[in-house]
Amino acid sequence: MGNLMNRRNALSVIALIILLYVPKPLLALEPAAVIEEVNGTGLEYQAMDFLYEGDKIDLNGQEIVLSYMTSCSVERISGAGEVFIGYERSVVRYGIKVRRKQIICSKTSFDLSARQGAESAAIVFRTTGSKAAKNVIYSRFPVFAVGEGAGEELVVEASDGSERFVFLLNGNRLDTAGDIKDKAGKPFEGLKSGGRYSVKAGERTAGFSVDGGPEAASERILNRLVGF
Repeated sequence: MGNLMNRRNALSVIALIILLYVPKPLLALEPAAVIEEVNGTGLEYQAMDFLYEGDKIDLNGQEIVLSYMTSCSVERISGAGEVFIGYERSVVRYGIKVRRKQIICSKTSFDLSARQGAESAAIVFRTTGSKAAKNVIYSRFPVFAVGEGAGEELVVEASDGSERFVFLLNGNRLDTAGDIKDKAGKPFEGLKSGGRYSVKAGERTAGFSVDGGPEAASERILNRLVGF
C-alpha cells in the first residue's frame, strides 16, 4: 500500500513539473476540460469556459466542477490552493480536495488552429467544411461552441430534412437548454432522440447525432457539447 501511495505521489510531482515548466505552446492546443459549475465568487472563470493543459486556477474557498474531454472524468474541486489543468485530470496543491467520477461521454474533439489568450472570448477552429467529424451528444439540448467566422445565425438541420432550426448567435456559445427561442420566436423543445443533424454558423459546419440511450437526458455541458 505504501509503495502504491509513493508511486502516485511521484507521478503527481512529475505531472506538476511538466505543467509548471513546459512552455504552453508545447502543450496541447485543444481544450482539455470544460467548466460545468462555479460555486462562489471571485473567480475569473464561469460555466462553459474551456480550460487548457497547463492552465492554473487559484481557489480561495470556492468550488468548481470540471469535465475532462479525453478521460470523461468529472472533478468537483474545493478548498484553498492551486489547481493545475492536466490532459486527463487535474493536479492540485495545498488545501485542495478533489472528488472524481467517470461518466459516459463522446470524448469531444476540437480541431483548433491556435489558442486564444485568456482575455479573449473567441475560440479559433480550423475550417472543417462538410467533412467535419460527427460528435455524439447525450442530450436533446446541445451546447454549441463556434469558432471565428460564425456570423450571426446558427442553423441546425436534421439529416432527413424533417427538422430545421435557426437561432440568433450572440457570441461564440449557444446553450439550447432552458427558456430559448428560435429566430422566429418559437420556443425550442429539443431535438429528436436518436436523430442525426448538421449545424452551420457562417463558415463553420459540423455533424452530430443525439444518442437515444440512458444518458440521453444528461445536463452536463460535456455530454451536450458540439464544437466546430
